[in-house]
Amino acid sequence: MRKLTLYIIFLLLISCTEVGNLILNPDNDIFDKWTITTFVDDSGNKTSIEYNSYITTGFFSNASTIRSPLTVEFIITGDKAGIFLKENNTTTTYLRGGGIIKLKNEDYEELELIISSTKWNRSGGNVIYNITNLINFLSTSKGEIDVRVFSRQTAFTRQTATVYLFTLYSLEL
Repeated sequence: MRKLTLYIIFLLLISCTEVGNLILNPDNDIFDKWTITTFVDDSGNKTSIEYNSYITTGFFSNASTIRSPLTVEFIITGDKAGIFLKENNTTTTYLRGGGIIKLKNEDYEELELIISSTKWNRSGGNVIYNITNLINFLSTSKGEIDVRVFSRQTAFTRQTATVYLFTLYSLEL
């Protein structure tokens, strides 16, 4: 089963040159579990840089829509964490003003972190600050973790505030 999962991830990574371009299909067995994989370069070759990835689905709501479909890719590397939010399961949304991510585990312990306005890469996505607290929370929590992401509305972008809701499971190191 593990070999099949790694093979599917490899095939997906070959089809893109960077994280955030994955073709996301909820029928894949990489959904709703943490996987370890490697980045690929512009030529599609594997690099030596590994990362933890979690792909799941959820919903988002803002002034123009309620509970529209969402696909989320959560990434943790050795030195940073990132989140890719795909509204309507299509293109990656970049939170220009950054935002806040709130996590709550089954023991009702909560963690709140800042999502920066820094892009993960040219495909979008956002960097999440304070990776140490995030990893500690994810690895010590058991079972489901409810996640809420709140975008910041900025005067410059006039971006409508959006709420993203999804669930992930604890990270086993």
